[in-house]
Amino acid sequence: MQNEQRQEAENVHDYRENEQQCKGNMWSTRLVDGLIDVSKQGNNILLMKKEDDWKEKNEENTGDKKKNDTGSQHTKHNNKYLKVESLSCLMTTLLELRDTTEALHNDSPSSKFCYEWIQHLWHRVVGSGRTAGVEVAAEVENVDYGYEYVGMTAPPTLTPATLRARHALLTAAVTHRCGVAVGEVGEGKTETLRGLSRAAGQHLASLTCSDRTPAQTLYSVISDGVQGGFWLLFEEAALLPPALLQRLAQCLQNIRYTKLNALRRCLIDGEEMKLVDSFSMFLTVTSPPDPTVAPHCPLLAHPLSPHLTTITVSLPRTETLLEVVLRGRGFLVSSAYLHRIHKCFAHVAERGGALPSLVR
Repeated sequence: MQNEQRQEAENVHDYRENEQQCKGNMWSTRLVDGLIDVSKQGNNILLMKKEDDWKEKNEENTGDKKKNDTGSQHTKHNNKYLKVESLSCLMTTLLELRDTTEALHNDSPSSKFCYEWIQHLWHRVVGSGRTAGVEVAAEVENVDYGYEYVGMTAPPTLTPATLRARHALLTAAVTHRCGVAVGEVGEGKTETLRGLSRAAGQHLASLTCSDRTPAQTLYSVISDGVQGGFWLLFEEAALLPPALLQRLAQCLQNIRYTKLNALRRCLIDGEEMKLVDSFSMFLTVTSPPDPTVAPHCPLLAHPLSPHLTTITVSLPRTETLLEVVLRGRGFLVSSAYLHRIHKCFAHVAERGGALPSLVR
């Protein structure tokens, strides 16, 4: 019995040493309030002093345990310290994330460490199976905000929001609906659809719409897509004049009816033509900066709106940054655990300052 207890205590001790080596300096939960205050003041000297105090106290307590604790009591105390250190590491990570987010939010728009830093995170998967993780890096030295060519790079990080947007848009195509990406200017609506088309192995042709788009041009592009079988994207579809928007909605209805009934020919603007099954249509709609104001788009309020699937596309928010940082540190985060962590982060932000918004 004593051998089993001794072995268990040694395993806990080894695990504790490994955790200390991997996660670095960890502070006690008793010092969290002090750390929040110190980080808010930006006083690095006090921060280092508190860290030294924690290390000294930790060494004293560890020494006392080796002398006085035996058997299950020793294991219980070690487990307690494991929990304290894990929570301390998490709190330190949250504080770091808060400061990073605040710096990004307060940075000037012309700086390379502003929003393009958020948009151009690269990742690679390391390990396999249950030990797999995600390594995150930012190539801010080589990337500027915009669409310029940046050479051969790793694929962009697929955040949970990006995956949800891709899933909704792809589901729209599979169910013969028209996927509509809604979001503010520069928030990645077009890039999300381009990434989806590459992932699906489909060619994507796009047409930027305006209130002066000729009806003949619109129908010519639709006819080519229907007969060619490629994906078609109408950017800024809400800018089309109401009469043309009404006829576009009729085309969507005819295409959906043809696909649902497994027909081979479709009627487009009074002309019958062959419909290639791989054809799908997508739209982008720019929403106003004020989230309380609904976008003025007759198509979204049209009686044929059941033929549309809308999804909001936006820049990564604080929750996404939190998950990226935690995954980059080796945490495998479940959605439920992530929700609890975010609540903890919100509480920390309330204690140390307002939670920064990344909305431009």
